Amino acid sequence: MRFQEYKEETETSIRDLTNKRVLISLEYPPGSDGGIQRTVLSFTEFLAQTGAEVDLVFPQKISFIKEDFLLIDPNVRTWPIATAANSWPLNKLPNMHEFNRVFIDITTGGLDSILVNSPDMLGLALIRRLSAEQRRLVNVIWNSPLDIRPSDLDRISAEEYAKYIATQPLYWLRKWLWMASGICNLNAVFNSQANKSAFEKVFPKAKPSKTAIVYPASKLCHNCQVERTDAKSIDESLENRFTILTTGRITRKKGIGRLLHFIPRFDQYLAESYPDRKAGFVIAGDAESPFGAFVKESVGSINLELKNTKVIVIERPTDRDLCRLYTNADMFFISSTIEGFGLVTVEAAAHGLPVIGFNARGSAELIPYFEQDGYLVDNPNVPMPYEDFVKLSQHITTFMRLDPASRATVSKRVKEVAISNFSPESTNQKMADYLFGAQRQ
Repeated sequence: MRFQEYKEETETSIRDLTNKRVLISLEYPPGSDGGIQRTVLSFTEFLAQTGAEVDLVFPQKISFIKEDFLLIDPNVRTWPIATAANSWPLNKLPNMHEFNRVFIDITTGGLDSILVNSPDMLGLALIRRLSAEQRRLVNVIWNSPLDIRPSDLDRISAEEYAKYIATQPLYWLRKWLWMASGICNLNAVFNSQANKSAFEKVFPKAKPSKTAIVYPASKLCHNCQVERTDAKSIDESLENRFTILTTGRITRKKGIGRLLHFIPRFDQYLAESYPDRKAGFVIAGDAESPFGAFVKESVGSINLELKNTKVIVIERPTDRDLCRLYTNADMFFISSTIEGFGLVTVEAAAHGLPVIGFNARGSAELIPYFEQDGYLVDNPNVPMPYEDFVKLSQHITTFMRLDPASRATVSKRVKEVAISNFSPESTNQKMADYLFGAQRQ
């Protein structure tokens, strides 16, 4: 199923937002570390370029120094709110004394729209302080999965799994607060049909005033100035290997454990079916968490047993690193089974990489756009059923054996799909049309 995109009733789009003022709240500092942050940053830049004034309010750990934050544009003001503490879960709670101090500043002078992204405790605090008239300006952006199930998580150990289960009451408390605050009945924007369906499942009695589906936007290329050379430019050990990349936060929710379970089986398949072929898997992301340590340890053990395959972990890749990774990899694998959208998949495709993912929320909507250059694994369970394993392995090796001209054709085709369907210019324009179209006469 393809996205049910928001479609403006008129044929013209808003190009000038001069004198418009927009307040945006989000649960993390804006930047390039995650999909939500990149989406907010992209839309903020778009608004500023069209003349709007933007106020960004977000929680930041108490060690944060405001002067270190790079202002995006003279039309953008940033309001970092210190958290109650640096460690979880208190790093999710804003310092209410500081929030109350800046609330008047960020709401004085008239607002034309208020966006609350992935509503967290700061977003809840903001909405609770708004007047009834201001609440009518709110659009809640539901861009994170709401119905995470235990089966969506990689099970590391009984201890780690028990820790996850122990945190569930906090998530249910947050959902109760959403309902009690009335946030579920405000204007709602979903970044995929999957998130809209999850919202309706989790909050069956919610009645948003207005709804729309607008997929997220980001710079499809991180200002790449990198020419494709060879995978060895990623790591010397990947020289002459067909390289499969996965990027994103290395957490239990991102399916890295499933990927690590697949790799040894694939290596055996490759050694038996195509012994002259070599493959490499690159896992790039923040590996500082306990799960990240588990992944690094597992990769070290797995590499000792592999014959035709190599696995490497690249921690906290910079934008420059991402350019190098996307440009020199050969295929992209999004391994999570629950995504709001999967922005990294679009970024990879924009660099010409064919894409693989599980037939699950997020990926199941996105990857079909790429038709024969995208592949969905029917069953994401561990261990992967033999039939699914063979089909996936055959799909990968089919691309491995393509000649350079055929690979170039695939790359061009994938890029065209990504740019024509997911360009930040058109996506940000759709969001602006949705927010301000009713005001245009």
